[in-house]
Parts: sequence; C-alpha cells; structure tokens
Amino acid sequence: HPERTDPRFAQGVPDTGRPGKRNLLANPGFEAASFRDWPDYYLFNPLRSKYGEKKVKDLYGLDSTRPVEGKASLWMRGDGVRPIRFYTACSPNTEKESKTYTLSGWMRADREGVKARFIGFGYRVPKPTFGAKEFTLTTEWRRYSETGTLPPNLPTWHSVGAEIVGKQPAKVWFDAMQLEAGTEATEYDP
Repeated sequence: HPERTDPRFAQGVPDTGRPGKRNLLANPGFEAASFRDWPDYYLFNPLRSKYGEKKVKDLYGLDSTRPVEGKASLWMRGDGVRPIRFYTACSPNTEKESKTYTLSGWMRADREGVKARFIGFGYRVPKPTFGAKEFTLTTEWRRYSETGTLPPNLPTWHSVGAEIVGKQPAKVWFDAMQLEAGTEATEYDP
C-alpha cells in the first residue's frame, strides 16, 4: 500500500516517494541526521556492520566543508577490501506498465580517475534498475545521471543509491541526489 511506510525503514515518507515533489528521494541533500554523521533514510553496506562501530565510522560520514547545496554532503571511503555503497528505499512505480526514471547526483573524489556508479535493486526486482553506467570522477564536483526502467507494480524495498566500483581505495563525496520520472535530469529539487 503506497500510503503506508515500512516501519523498519523510513518513517513518514511513503515508499513511493515524497508526495508532491518532483524529486522522490527522502532527504536528498543529506541534511537531516538523527544519528551523528549519518543521514536519515539511508543505509550503508560494509558487510552488515552497525553504524557507530569504528570500522564503519572510518568508511562513511557527513562533511560540512564543501557541499554542493545545503549544509552537508555524504562521503564514503573505499578501503580496498570490500565494496562500499549507500542506498535508500524508493519504489515509485505502482503502475501496470514499466516506467522510465532518471537518477542523478553530484559526486567528486579525492583523486582523479576513481570509478563510481548509481545502484538500483530490490526484493523481487528481476534485474538492477540502475548501475549499467560507470562514471570516472575528478576532484571537482560534477553532476552525473543515469536513466533506468522500473518494472510495473514495484514492490516495497526497491532501493537506489551509489557505490564505489570494485574495491578501490578512494574517498568519494555525494550530494544533491535526485530520482525523478522521465528520461533526463532536471534542476535539483531539494
């Protein structure tokens, strides 16, 4: 039911996205943070560790020094040992037909040539919805985007986010993420 939220995850924002907003993602600029250094509505993937453990704090956090917009950006550090990603639940396509969406966001890295990509996956989703396109990052902020097709009647727990490709030792910053209907990224809608 789109009018209900999943009580294990995003309180107050339906799985179908933010009502009345073009940008469907909750907390797309990582501004709301109930836990210190971690944005609300987002999960991370360092081998099922718990946030607060030292090994996790070394891999993820919020940075207020150079955000693209707002007060903070999210950073991840690839340690060269495990894949690193973050994601949030958003299942906007409740229609009977497949629908095209565009995922976009600003990224930069601590060195030239770091590879990153968007991700889209979920329970009972037959194939990834985003992630076919790899981006080669620079040390300057740049907006990247990818268009994907979301299957009909998308189940709860379809997730979108981003990852550092492979096991690269690198630090990558993310900001102003956006998921919207259509084939092109439009102006950021916080």
